[in-house]
Amino acid sequence: MRSDLHVGAVRRAALAATLLPLLLGPVQSVAQTEPAAPVVRSNGKAQDLQLGGFVQVQGEFGQKGDSRFTTGNDRFYLRRARLNLTGKLRDDFDFKFELDASGSLKETSDMRTAVTDAYVNWTHCAQVRLRAGQFKTPFGMEWLYADPRMPTIERTLMTERLTLNRQLGVQLWGDPVEKRLSYAAGMFNGTPANSDRNDGETFLFAWRVAVVPWQGTIGGKDGKWSVAADGYSDRAANLTDMPAEFGFNSSGGGAPDKVFQGDRMAWGVDSQVRAGDIEVWAEYLRDRFEPTNNLPADRLDADGYYVLALANLTVMERKYQILARYDRFDPDRVIKGDETRTWTVGVNWFLKGWDLVWELNYLLVTAPGTEARGSDDKIISRLQFVF
Repeated sequence: MRSDLHVGAVRRAALAATLLPLLLGPVQSVAQTEPAAPVVRSNGKAQDLQLGGFVQVQGEFGQKGDSRFTTGNDRFYLRRARLNLTGKLRDDFDFKFELDASGSLKETSDMRTAVTDAYVNWTHCAQVRLRAGQFKTPFGMEWLYADPRMPTIERTLMTERLTLNRQLGVQLWGDPVEKRLSYAAGMFNGTPANSDRNDGETFLFAWRVAVVPWQGTIGGKDGKWSVAADGYSDRAANLTDMPAEFGFNSSGGGAPDKVFQGDRMAWGVDSQVRAGDIEVWAEYLRDRFEPTNNLPADRLDADGYYVLALANLTVMERKYQILARYDRFDPDRVIKGDETRTWTVGVNWFLKGWDLVWELNYLLVTAPGTEARGSDDKIISRLQFVF
């Protein structure tokens, strides 16, 4: 009996000695090795995929301000919450796809996700490139400036009313003279973003040309002077949801229905000067509308401009940006008293560059409807996180 027990014990010890390294090996490996990072893999042939985006949490306080805002109620809201994917299809092709899951300056209880950018670039040479899909039309410098890097929290009312937003189309663009000359010219449906219809038989044509007359140093710091011109033309058969300020009325009776039918064209000029830590921007835009039914007039000219000055500062190793801007928007140059004028002063505190920044703007707005109180005071604050 004892001999059998002894033999069994020896066998169990030998089995344990054999299995113990196999059991402990994985445990030791997990304890001594960092967990593997998750990897995003393409189901197709795309290369160098990059996932990113940004979130802008905003608050506004005070009175209503200009016509983009619904009421004067204080509120918090998501100005932008975007997720984008970029990558290369091969050496000469790249793409971008971006979604936005946020609201707008208008108060809404039904925020929806929509596509902002969805396009493919052919980039065989820097002089001539091709873009196809949905993207920003090349009209208006302030409009084309990247959202996460805008010095002011909001663009001017002029830019919001007179530019074309994103549209579906194709565009040629490039830099024939590196860092000195650039251009973009494209054909688009003429309808707002996320609409695949063309409201007329022809395409909208938009273009932009920019030159850098001077680039060098001032007082040991980098300096640059840029000048640009742009424009567009279009024949609209049934363009809906136009800005209410224009008073378009396709039915010919009742209240304006914000539907435009007719010819429209526009042009603009802008310039930017940077001298070290100081920058000055200026831009002028002018749109002409010729409604087929002559309502509200046979020809309507709208225009606007802004001047922005900003300075980059470093205080106790913290980086800041202070700014001041004056802008004016006139929806009809013939009518007196319908202009909106806005003074904006602000400060941007860069916690980690533009990737993490807190912004604060004060707006003094004089617009139709504010005559009784003189002007509206409005404060807007934003926390931006780029990932």
